[in-house]
Amino acid sequence: MHSILTGLILCAFFQLDAAEKIAKSFRKPVLIDTDIFSDVDDVGSLAVANVLHNNGLADLRGVVINTPSKYGALATSVINTYFGNGDIPIGAMRPLTNATFFDDYSFRLGEYAGKVSNNWPRMLNDSEATPTPVDLYRSVLSSAESRSMTLISLGFLTNLAALMESPPDHLSSLTGRALISAKVKELVVMGGRYPSGWEFNFGGSDPESTYHVVNNWPADVAVTFSGGELGEDIFSGGGLAKHAPPDSPVLAAYQWA
Repeated sequence: MHSILTGLILCAFFQLDAAEKIAKSFRKPVLIDTDIFSDVDDVGSLAVANVLHNNGLADLRGVVINTPSKYGALATSVINTYFGNGDIPIGAMRPLTNATFFDDYSFRLGEYAGKVSNNWPRMLNDSEATPTPVDLYRSVLSSAESRSMTLISLGFLTNLAALMESPPDHLSSLTGRALISAKVKELVVMGGRYPSGWEFNFGGSDPESTYHVVNNWPADVAVTFSGGELGEDIFSGGGLAKHAPPDSPVLAAYQWA
């Protein structure tokens, strides 16, 4: 949960060619795992992902939420719906809460997820109607092409740890680890601090899952880490006031936060 340059972690892994559109068959298939809740950088990242999706540069196949508030999934649906992608599946953690902030630190920021959820159209009416993150991961991966998916983690690693330990089920005959090895090309993680140091995404909520993923991720699947030191002094959203439409939920989220 950092105030980083909007889409830094996303844009670094899309080969953008301003001179021509990439054909649909070459779009990079991605799934985003986000802690969208009270820090607004995830709204900016989702906006970038939707724009890349709409312009044929990415194939956003799903978004899973790694914070427990019901407003995370609802706010995600608002952003996707605003960009015409309300049908992109969303997975929400269980049990869901009605919380509007994650921790005491967040009270220094403005609450936006609940406000965005309640003031803009969204395809998702009830977060309880979503699949769990593990189910959505397994569904998306099982239908993906071999070694094609890029997983982008923008928050805590709880969902990824659960995916790794998931057993075969009706969605796939493979275990979670085997499914990752078969279908994932790369995991991109916004987390950690390098060469060393504490960082919120790794240590702020679920350090046990962080340890498990970092130390047990399948060795045949590449991992790229983007540390807090890269974005901690970069602030996003400044251009929205000048360029975003006045009815944009992205603009409103940044103003509220």
